[in-house]
Amino acid sequence: MSDDLDPVHTIDEWYDGPRGGATEYRGTPHYYRSLYLDSESWNPEEDRFELTPLPVSTLDAILEASRLHERWASAQRAGTLPPEADPDELRVLPPDRERYVAVERERNAYLAAARGNGFIVRGQFLRGTRSVRWSAPLVD
Repeated sequence: MSDDLDPVHTIDEWYDGPRGGATEYRGTPHYYRSLYLDSESWNPEEDRFELTPLPVSTLDAILEASRLHERWASAQRAGTLPPEADPDELRVLPPDRERYVAVERERNAYLAAARGNGFIVRGQFLRGTRSVRWSAPLVD
């Protein structure tokens, strides 16, 4: 693995560690997605990720969705969630829902269109930080 660390911008999926979100790879925005999601069984040693390049506009949408979710999480921690904020639904405040749905739709549309344009790397997320060490692309 490379000695260089890249920043992890968001963690959109978590299962015993980050499994999906926005990151950098060699200074360029990418979406990372754990390949364990494609397997029927959980392998705790699975450290392969598909990286898909992100245009800045999609990265901005992902970061905005993360900020909207963080507003909800802050209100939850403070015990100030409004009564209409159902924790089983979208985890965003009611006034943020429309915008959150729009930016999530933008992210999902881009990732669906870009499917297959990524490459596979190994990733080592450093505990307690928002950093990752990516390997060089793996070849089949």
